[in-house]
Amino acid sequence: MSIDKCSTLQVVRYKTAKLNIEKDQLASILKEKLIEHKITDIDKEPIESTNGWVDIKDNYITKFDSILFDNFDEDSVRNDLICMTMRIDTKKVSKHVLKKEVNKRINEMADELNKSQITELGNVVYEELLLSIKAEPKCFDVIWKIDQDIVYFCSTSKKANEEFETLFNITFGTKLECLIPFVNAERKFESGDIENISPCEFK
Repeated sequence: MSIDKCSTLQVVRYKTAKLNIEKDQLASILKEKLIEHKITDIDKEPIESTNGWVDIKDNYITKFDSILFDNFDEDSVRNDLICMTMRIDTKKVSKHVLKKEVNKRINEMADELNKSQITELGNVVYEELLLSIKAEPKCFDVIWKIDQDIVYFCSTSKKANEEFETLFNITFGTKLECLIPFVNAERKFESGDIENISPCEFK
């Protein structure tokens, strides 16, 4: 992860609950949780997508065992900062390829198929095509400021953020609150006061 080399960085900021973990146990416990929810290989599975955690130094390791996070203790926890990487693997079947393959199968059959049979055939062909496709990986860096209970997710993609929020909740047992401008403003006022604020007109 080379944030210092990036010319621009798009992030979404989250607030999370405080971790009730002793600092000397932090790295080992978090490492266990990351390994438990590491990404799994779907290249040989009829699955459209999956997500999980990967090593911050090598996001494309395909042998998923304990070696995956060997660098976590040494490189990922620095001065109350935790650096992690989430990977989303996706397979996409072209609807044109699917239609061509289904029509090819239908033309090769002696008997005419009804609508239900064509749908069933389409599902079978779709799964076969998924099995033949290699998943496309996309990686997203995560920075967790433990002392401030703030998490930075390095993407503004709605889909990626939704998957990250779910994975984070499953992994660490705590929900994330997206710190959009309204939420930030609401925190600065007493409950209800913000509703009485009206926009200013600039001339």
